[in-house]
Amino acid sequence: MLEKVEQLYARYYRKMFIIPLTLFILFIFIAFFYPGIKPGIDIAGGTMFIVRTNKDVPESELFSALSKYELTELKIVPFSEGFQVQYKSSLLIESLENAIKENDEEKCQSSIQKLSSVIDLNISEKRNCLSRGQEILLYASDKITDSIERLLAKLASVSEDNIQSTKINPSLGELFWTHAMYAAIVSIILIFIVVFAFFREFIPSIAIIAAATFDILGALSGITLLGIPFSLPVISALLMLLGYSVDTDIMLTTRILKGTSSHAKDASLAFKTGLTMTLTSLLAVTIMFFLSSFWGIELMYVISSVLFFGLLADLVSTWLMNAPLLLWYVENKKK
Repeated sequence: MLEKVEQLYARYYRKMFIIPLTLFILFIFIAFFYPGIKPGIDIAGGTMFIVRTNKDVPESELFSALSKYELTELKIVPFSEGFQVQYKSSLLIESLENAIKENDEEKCQSSIQKLSSVIDLNISEKRNCLSRGQEILLYASDKITDSIERLLAKLASVSEDNIQSTKINPSLGELFWTHAMYAAIVSIILIFIVVFAFFREFIPSIAIIAAATFDILGALSGITLLGIPFSLPVISALLMLLGYSVDTDIMLTTRILKGTSSHAKDASLAFKTGLTMTLTSLLAVTIMFFLSSFWGIELMYVISSVLFFGLLADLVSTWLMNAPLLLWYVENKKK
């Protein structure tokens, strides 16, 4: 097998660029255009309920029961021990909020009446809408959350103690996003500095960062197709993926730049070692993916999904993009 790999790298390494280039364009289209990455509640803000029950509650029944709250971006995810309900906001609350911003008393009163048909608002809370706008808004928002929690408990035939709720304000989500982006940018810069300090050559260092970027795009495309929103656990998993990606790429770069035999043979020997490393990690991540999916462990499911698709992309970026690029670099360096 190694002889065939060596022959491929010796004769056809330039043609290998076609595959990663095609996938790179496809990944960008999936992640940023269609269907596109959707932000999770810890980034965009919203509310999430995790209901643990042995009762099988049809999704259609849940959607029908929750329709009266006019929830936006409503998403229901069943798992083996229950289901998860996630939404961004309620149009009823947004209507009241807009009325307060526009200083429209009539519209404000109309919004209060609509809310009263869904949740229990007493007479005192209906009066002087604009003068008590923010107070009523916060109260109504909490009442809707409590009402949904009671409804889900009733539909699932469980107590409210069996329901875990999370609510994140959009401004807090924006703060999380800003800090996460700072961490990601600093990580990439530090990785480049360390790689460049080790090899002292610009092109191989850029190739390693390019391969890591390819892996990240592959992971984002994969979770986008699965319908997993972009959240803080996704960012954490992407940072882990950077470590996996750089690991194999540094090993490959070291073999080719500092090898004593032919460069194609060095690449084939690195291929054997790197493939073993990646497949071992991929096997462990695949097991984690299926187990977390079966048991409904959301955090593990998100992290394993990112790593699974990222490691698959790493096979392409390392051996069909980075290796041919390094072979082209050392060949032109000799000339």
